[in-house]
Amino acid sequence: MSLDADLIVDRRRLRRKLTFWRVLAVAVIVLAIAAAAALLGNRTGFAGAGAYIARVSINGLIRDDEERVQQLDRLAKSTTARAVVVHIDSPGGTTAGSEQLYDSLMRLKERKPLVIVVDGLAASGGYITALAGDHIVAKQTSLVGSIGVLFQYPNVADLLGKIGVKVESIKSSPLKAAPDGFEPTSPEARAAIESIIKDSYAWFRGLVQDRRHLNGDELQTVADGRVFTGHQAIGLKLVDELGDERAAIAWLAAEKNIDATLPVRDYRLHDRFSDLPFLHAAAVLALTRPGFPRLPGASTTGEPYKRSSGSILTGCWPFGTLPTRTEPRQAPMIKSELVQRISAQNPHLYQRDVEKIVNAILGEIIAAMARGDRVELRGFGAFSVKQRPARTGRNPRTGAHVAVDQKCVPFFKTGKEMRERLNQTGAA
Repeated sequence: MSLDADLIVDRRRLRRKLTFWRVLAVAVIVLAIAAAAALLGNRTGFAGAGAYIARVSINGLIRDDEERVQQLDRLAKSTTARAVVVHIDSPGGTTAGSEQLYDSLMRLKERKPLVIVVDGLAASGGYITALAGDHIVAKQTSLVGSIGVLFQYPNVADLLGKIGVKVESIKSSPLKAAPDGFEPTSPEARAAIESIIKDSYAWFRGLVQDRRHLNGDELQTVADGRVFTGHQAIGLKLVDELGDERAAIAWLAAEKNIDATLPVRDYRLHDRFSDLPFLHAAAVLALTRPGFPRLPGASTTGEPYKRSSGSILTGCWPFGTLPTRTEPRQAPMIKSELVQRISAQNPHLYQRDVEKIVNAILGEIIAAMARGDRVELRGFGAFSVKQRPARTGRNPRTGAHVAVDQKCVPFFKTGKEMRERLNQTGAA
């Protein structure tokens, strides 16, 4: 076979591979839009991006979390969340972290009705969080309270003395870094720590008294650091009602005129899904694993592909430009075929793992759109949802005026880099 014939064969093979990646990218977009349209249209029982009641869960230790603050601020600005149910199951945490969360929920409460549900435990900082609600619901055996402040530190001075170790320090003043745990705590250091505890405790007590409308005697009864069951807390005015989420929604309907039939959707407090960073990481992982068929012209210096401006498209087309279409348009690819093709191209990956990755990508896109977020793939495009208000339309067949319900319409807008690449010409 001549050299020219070999080049033609290689070029055709390369074109087929590039066509696969082109179809794969388009298929992901089409599948995401179709799935979003189906789910957001309530055809599968999913609440979509229509009106809903947001469910926020606060679990575990409470610490400073600026990302959580931003998430709650975005929820406050949501046009589809009509009310918020905050579930708490926390033993508390840092005083500053609890105050930060309390302030965030108070700002949220200014914009939307908010009710608290104590699942298992709302103690100390967890109860500070619960105080942000105008109505607190707890189960009979839930534990609430622990109104107090604790400061603990280990002192290993005796242990170090037994093994012959002595830690010496040079300080600018006696209270610097005191207590340090390496020497007995001085009366001055103990007094300084006690003043911090008393100040924080006074703030906590004042917050409880103000938010729960307690008099001095009532406050003194509950502010000794004990925890109480939900049944006990009712009589002590620490909670307002015994029940669960259904009781909370019933209160929203009765007191805040919230439609009790609205769907309740989880509003997860996690990193904002804005530019799909996990998608880039997954692509790098898949392309760098052994067994991936390296395309001609790809880097051989350890980088599976060159990526410019954070674009995922450059990872699909290693040459940096898209080939000119010279083949007939292929039939649409369904998700199962997409999974099979990716699995075939990557024998080191199990098909079930590939399917999980594809489902995770589509699921995250849909979940973000359902929350009203704009999902952007840098250089590729952006998914968004627009609210189409209820209106009066005309039946195209009969000409009669009909009422058109409010609905959410998903959109995909291509990025500038993608448009430029699609319009570029040149041989592969």
